[in-house]
Amino acid sequence: MGNANSGRYSNPDLDAKLAVAKRTLDDAKREKMLSELSEIVFNDVALIPMRYEVLGPLLAARKDLQFTTRTEQYTLAVNDKTG
Repeated sequence: MGNANSGRYSNPDLDAKLAVAKRTLDDAKREKMLSELSEIVFNDVALIPMRYEVLGPLLAARKDLQFTTRTEQYTLAVNDKTG
């Protein structure tokens, strides 16, 4: 459903239930519905992880260099601090 569906996964039953969940305002009911939908997706093997990326602990090797990692994994020199 939508641009995020690059794998072209399709399940008409799931789509119908998702449409109902999206209209459900009660948080507890919606959470239960989405949990059930997740089970359908996992059982259909709609997503197959092909790669897991793990950031290594080594980012810099100088004692006087401070660097804060970024969640999107870009390394920008403007974030470095020496001291």
